[in-house]
Amino acid sequence: MYQGDFSNWVFNGNERLTIYDPATTRTVSGGARVRDAFPNNQIPVARFSPFASNYLKVVGNLVRPNTGAAPGTSAYVRSNYVNSTGTRQDPWTKWSIKADHNFGANSRVSFLYNYGLHKIVPGPDGFPGLPGALGNTRLGRQKSDVYRGTFTKVISPTLIFYGFGGVNFWKEANSATTLDGGWEAKGVCLVGAWDCNRNLFSAQFSDYSRWVADAYDGSENFVFSYGNDLTWIKASHTFKFGYLWERVHYNGFGQQSIGGFAQGNRLSTSVPGVNNLLTGGGNGFASFLLGQAFSGGTENDRFVGQQFRSHAFYAQDDWKLTSRLTMNIGVRYEFTLPPLEQKDRWSDFDPTKPNPRAGGIPGALKFAGKGEGREGTRTITPGWFGGIGPRLGLAYQMDDKTVLRAGGGINYGVVKAVTGSTHFEGAVLIFRPSSLDNGITPAFTLDGGLPGYTRPPVIDPSFSNGNNTAYWDNEAVKLPKNYQWSFSIQRELAQGTVFEATYNATMGSGLVAGLKRINQLPFSVFEQYGRTLLTSNVASPAAAAAGITRPYSSIDCDFSRTCAPVSVAQAIRPFPQYLDIQTAAGHGDKSGHSTYHAAVLKLERGYRNGLTLQGSYVFSKMLTDADSFDADNSALDHYNRGLEKSIGEYDITHDFKANYVYELPFGKGKAWLASGPASWILGNWRVSGTHFWASGFPLQLNNSVVFPIFNGRNSATASSYDGWLTNLKNPDWKGKDRYFVPGSTFGAQPTDRPGNLTRKNPKARAPWMQESNFSLSKSIPIKEALRMDLRWEMFNAFNHARFNPGSQNMQDANFGLVNSTLNEPRRMQLGLKLYF
Repeated sequence: MYQGDFSNWVFNGNERLTIYDPATTRTVSGGARVRDAFPNNQIPVARFSPFASNYLKVVGNLVRPNTGAAPGTSAYVRSNYVNSTGTRQDPWTKWSIKADHNFGANSRVSFLYNYGLHKIVPGPDGFPGLPGALGNTRLGRQKSDVYRGTFTKVISPTLIFYGFGGVNFWKEANSATTLDGGWEAKGVCLVGAWDCNRNLFSAQFSDYSRWVADAYDGSENFVFSYGNDLTWIKASHTFKFGYLWERVHYNGFGQQSIGGFAQGNRLSTSVPGVNNLLTGGGNGFASFLLGQAFSGGTENDRFVGQQFRSHAFYAQDDWKLTSRLTMNIGVRYEFTLPPLEQKDRWSDFDPTKPNPRAGGIPGALKFAGKGEGREGTRTITPGWFGGIGPRLGLAYQMDDKTVLRAGGGINYGVVKAVTGSTHFEGAVLIFRPSSLDNGITPAFTLDGGLPGYTRPPVIDPSFSNGNNTAYWDNEAVKLPKNYQWSFSIQRELAQGTVFEATYNATMGSGLVAGLKRINQLPFSVFEQYGRTLLTSNVASPAAAAAGITRPYSSIDCDFSRTCAPVSVAQAIRPFPQYLDIQTAAGHGDKSGHSTYHAAVLKLERGYRNGLTLQGSYVFSKMLTDADSFDADNSALDHYNRGLEKSIGEYDITHDFKANYVYELPFGKGKAWLASGPASWILGNWRVSGTHFWASGFPLQLNNSVVFPIFNGRNSATASSYDGWLTNLKNPDWKGKDRYFVPGSTFGAQPTDRPGNLTRKNPKARAPWMQESNFSLSKSIPIKEALRMDLRWEMFNAFNHARFNPGSQNMQDANFGLVNSTLNEPRRMQLGLKLYF
């Protein structure tokens, strides 16, 4: 393929896939778009992008098929490179110091310092994965310094004060092995990239692994905290009052794509607008050779300092109503103040503010701080102070061996920065242009370079025109809420053996999510105009016939270096001056909801005759529309987000765990071999084990159908939730057997409407989780204050493999192809620890 020969580019059934010439894209009678195929699937070398050609010379055409697969087969062109050498090493260094001191009988202080250092470094043959400069594994360094202190004061026999505080300094940095390689002089400088020399240009493809790792990034996560508790015992009451203050710093720095990147997508060389590989053809690497960038971007070198300040207060009463009945009643109030940035570099999207460079239409940036163009305040998102959480619990002792418990309450989550550098537009550039018509025209060309952009720092309400923009949607510090209630009965079956049955339930609302797509077009627009018109450019006769014009005169130049006309779809978006309005970034989407119900059976045996035993079984169900805050979980339809509620991604119907520790009855103080040499050799041995069996996580089905309305996830169409998986007694996962039935089983996938399947199917699941771990250890006493522990451990002892179901896209060549496992193979380790 390096020479433009795609004659061996085939589907999973070895059917040849066609490469189409994007330069021949045209509209024929009836409004359909077509392209001509390259003769013999051969791209002439004269048509290669000069940038792509120079890039291939620099990287040396390092990745070539080396698995022995025959040309003309699917295996020859997919997962065809295996690096059998190379290792990633993860050295850890940890140590801690702890000190305690009593000042008299009533005062006590303690101090703890913990040090940790974790590195990621290559072995003698480099990192595994793609070779040389193309590799994706980065050097890493994580360092933490943790300081903790406590103070306890017994003021009187019924009044006790406890104070605690600490600081956690955690720093992380990751860097590519290709930093500062003088790449501009080697001819691989993408025009418009922030700094070509800092890192090698990263080539990304829709059909293959990306080339070249992100340049450099990291964070400083500092947590300062202080709290106190006051306990007051009064008759049958035990009152507790407390306060907790935290200030969380997330100081992020990075320059991941400072050298520029671009994605070659099959849609640029396929049948126009057809993302089905079998029927549409195309190839991401072919698009790259032609210099067609479906998406890409760059970013500047940045350092941002975010601060989240939270306060929490609580009061509770443990009230012993009778000798058998105890009630716990309390309330907690908490809130997080609107976030600060150390140099007032916050920005936020304002849907009502006129955009000066977009003809004054609504939707522009606002900026924190004081001065011209700013809002006159350090915080530009409102506070939220509704975090009142009442709690009530009851415990009733029916007899000497039986206790009933019930409880309920409202709990709140926390607000912290976990999504990196967001809401810094004007100070930080993260430029991500993308094709506006599903690859019919590129976002830019490799030879022409990135579209124009404004270089920060600036205070410009129009700074993000033509790009994504972040939006808190007034929910930055709204706390996620959980309603919890439970009922349990606990019974002592024998001395030291307790059985417990519990019903637990949780309902979450206002959960952090990534569902919203504020700048999506409704599906009704797709039904009204159709795919062809929406992907036409706004200057086309078809657009004029439909009465569609540019929303403002300069929109074309916001999205293209050549000022090529934008698509009709972009022109009629709610805020046409932007790509996506990102509420997931920075936690501006608190629309998630979930319910969880579980029956829990638990058996515990305390230490007796050398044996400790615990076991539990959980039968549960979780429904949710927000498995995580990941923006990739955005809704199929922003205007009908109720479609997202389904069985949860991490739902586990059956979950059984057991663990035990048994001290062998040999050695000093034991039943046998209490003295002599045999006591020293065979004594003080312990055997322990943990066993885990659980249902697999539910699966989903999707397809390659995309809609030019900028919606989120896509969904497949099927007539049933039954019969998705193969039923093989002895599957050959290394051969042609697949986890799912053939994609053709589900019928043709419609392209005129969204799929009808929910996010997850409870009837189709990944393989069961089954794992057993064992440990054999021996304590070796040396003297009274000195001993040594020898330990041998075995994880996944029976080497049970949980096979990865593979791609869940029924139109993907790798649909259901099992090519990896979801768990680690058997591992063993030997350890020696000295206690003094």
